[in-house]
Amino acid sequence: MTLPHRVIVIAGASCVGKSTLIDGLRGGKHPRLAAVLGLTDPEIWAIQNARRTAGAAAPPAARHLVLHYDIVRPVMERSFASFDDDPGLAPAVDASDLCICTMWGAGELLRARATLKTRRRAKIDATALRAPVQWWMRNRRMKTLRRWYRDDDFIRERYQQWFAFVESMSPGMRHLVVNAHDAHPVATPFARWSDGTNLEEAARAAG
Repeated sequence: MTLPHRVIVIAGASCVGKSTLIDGLRGGKHPRLAAVLGLTDPEIWAIQNARRTAGAAAPPAARHLVLHYDIVRPVMERSFASFDDDPGLAPAVDASDLCICTMWGAGELLRARATLKTRRRAKIDATALRAPVQWWMRNRRMKTLRRWYRDDDFIRERYQQWFAFVESMSPGMRHLVVNAHDAHPVATPFARWSDGTNLEEAARAAG
């Protein structure tokens, strides 16, 4: 069984901007961040969503993997109850070289983006015609997120649980935080980020 040697996890709450950040890194838009993450040659990196990783019969064959991870998964999925049990994180747990980049966003930002995505995805598009069940489930998920995101405590708890999980992982792992409210993504080591602020203060500042 071949497991990825190097794994970069781009994690964060739904709608915080993970896909946009990954696309930007892949397209060379954020060279400084890419250098910090160790993603200087995007061509050798495979990109995969943890949802697909969890459903795959075998682990990704790539030796260099960027893993898109939604920290709302444990409350959205019914097959597992915590990050420890999530099969989608298996490549990260088993990696010999691991970097986790958490995108942090306050409630106001997540609510606004979830509302925008709901409006876009509610439209009848090619997916709706080709796969109506998938389209219906996708829209149902977005409505659920909007309901959950009305509660700032829900968002704060998701991040607190994620941070606790990451800190319990391999001591050789690097954990960086990117503030989704910043126009240009800058990675800050988690220890410095957590020393300089806390989630409640950050939420008030962002709001």
